[in-house]
Amino acid sequence: MPGELPLEPVVQSRQPNALTALAASPWAPVVAVGGQKQILLYHSETLEPLGVLPFPEGFPAILRFSRNGELLLTGGGLGGKSGKVALWKIATGERVATLGDEFDQVLAADVSADQQFVALGGPNKIVKLYSTADGRLITSIKKHTDWVTALAFSPDGKFLASADRAGGIHVWEGATGREFTSLPGHKAMVTAVAFMPGVLASASEDGRVVLWDVKEGKESRAWNAHAGGATWVDFAADGRLVSCGRDKVAKVWDATGKQLGATKPFSDIALRAALSSDRVIAGDWTGKIRVSALDGKPLGELSSNPPALADRIAESRRRLAEMNTAVARAQAAVAVAEEKRARDSAAEARAAEEFIGPVWKNAGDSPSVVEAVKAKEGFHRAAAELATTRAELQRWELAQRFQTVHEARQTLQQKRAEHEGLAAVVKSATEAAVKARTEVADAEKSAADLRALVSSKERTQLDSTAAIAPAKRAVVAMELALAELGASARTGGEESAPELLGKTSAAEPDTMQLALNSITDALEKARAAFRATEDKAARAAREEADAKAAAEQAHRELGELGLKAGKLEEAAAAERAAANKALATAARDLAEHEQQTKRLEAEYTEAKAARAAAPAQLN
Repeated sequence: MPGELPLEPVVQSRQPNALTALAASPWAPVVAVGGQKQILLYHSETLEPLGVLPFPEGFPAILRFSRNGELLLTGGGLGGKSGKVALWKIATGERVATLGDEFDQVLAADVSADQQFVALGGPNKIVKLYSTADGRLITSIKKHTDWVTALAFSPDGKFLASADRAGGIHVWEGATGREFTSLPGHKAMVTAVAFMPGVLASASEDGRVVLWDVKEGKESRAWNAHAGGATWVDFAADGRLVSCGRDKVAKVWDATGKQLGATKPFSDIALRAALSSDRVIAGDWTGKIRVSALDGKPLGELSSNPPALADRIAESRRRLAEMNTAVARAQAAVAVAEEKRARDSAAEARAAEEFIGPVWKNAGDSPSVVEAVKAKEGFHRAAAELATTRAELQRWELAQRFQTVHEARQTLQQKRAEHEGLAAVVKSATEAAVKARTEVADAEKSAADLRALVSSKERTQLDSTAAIAPAKRAVVAMELALAELGASARTGGEESAPELLGKTSAAEPDTMQLALNSITDALEKARAAFRATEDKAARAAREEADAKAAAEQAHRELGELGLKAGKLEEAAAAERAAANKALATAARDLAEHEQQTKRLEAEYTEAKAARAAAPAQLN
């Protein structure tokens, strides 16, 4: 059963809309009625309102209770504009999920028995399967050739049935959306489908209600339920079916198609029907919603467009004033009747003594006694009606108090969210300043590293330059030695060759040639070493230049970053100061709203306890 929920209507229009969404809980005396931008919950036995659930997305087109009765699903939206599916916890009125983002109204939807999946469909001809845990779209089914008009999960969740405006019915695997079977048979639009274990029921504009054996993929039973077309069918928890149609009547059936009851005809097409215990709740195109017994006897009415609490209170006070007047008149009438009865009794006593006038055999037969009894009965009726009206007034006043508490709680939640947002702004501003300082420190470290690198490259350049001269001298010496050796070999002279060759005899030509080759190789190696030294020096010079350029660039960037960081710190400080100021104001505001909410809750609790402890008094 729902707990304490707001009773203030979200919208009140001049007249009710056609009833397009209705459902009864399988385990509790709760009925959900779809209205404009709202769902209204009623007690199916007392017909008292239990709560209002806002549906700002638009007009509900489908209502379904979960198999365990804990959740209520609503699908709907605005035709040609948008469509959504919402899930509520009945006990608290909390919206626990919002699924789908359609470009047209959702016409059909259902939630699986394990509450893990929601299926929806509509004019786009696509059945979409969503995960309730994270809102993820699991699969899209594109089998239908016309609007998807009805959807239902099987009680075990293994199957999902979908139907369309062309009369087609398809059955899918509930968790994957893979096709299981098709059920041809209806000749016109399928208006509703409903599951019981092993059985699928469907209603169609062809007027028939059909029961299907899903596993066999064939009809198990069918009957003409409503002349002109059937607009709805659903199972009750005990296996009975309820349907309605263009014949303006809602009917109850057993599983064999035997009619168990019917309502009196509505003034227009009956669009939706539900069965709660032995009560049939049905509504028509004009928006009239009637509660009837199985024999058709009207038991009361519900509304998808109830008056505002202020209007209810004003009406109750007006009736209370009238009843107070009526009770006062009844009391006066009783006093007059009692006085007359006393006079008549005295007169009868005198007549009996004097044997004159009529003598009543029974005192109760006296006209004055009968009149007094009637006057007392009238008084008691008026007093009872007065007590009922006063209790009703107290109920609506208490509901208005709770509405105030509910709105205060909502405002408190908003204030807390604002406070948390401002705290996040302060934190973000602080983090931005810290980040800027960290970036500057990192840049300073990088600049220092680059300066150290420049120093290292300068040393390398000096070392490389210093190594060039010895290498060059070695090359020149080798070149001179080679030239002298070559000249000596050509002239046969003995001046320097023996010294250069380690005193090798010029008479040994082979040895001379070997020495010449050795010096030539040494010369090439010396030249290669010289070139490598020059290349190393040139590379070191380039690296030094690059390092100096990088250091200069880092120095410029460091200056720019320091300037930027300074401005950022100033901006962050200003933002932090403003946010801290706003945060302080928000904190005071939040504290005030918390105190106000607690006070309103305490007043409501006190008023509720007083109403429960003290029954309505006559005066």
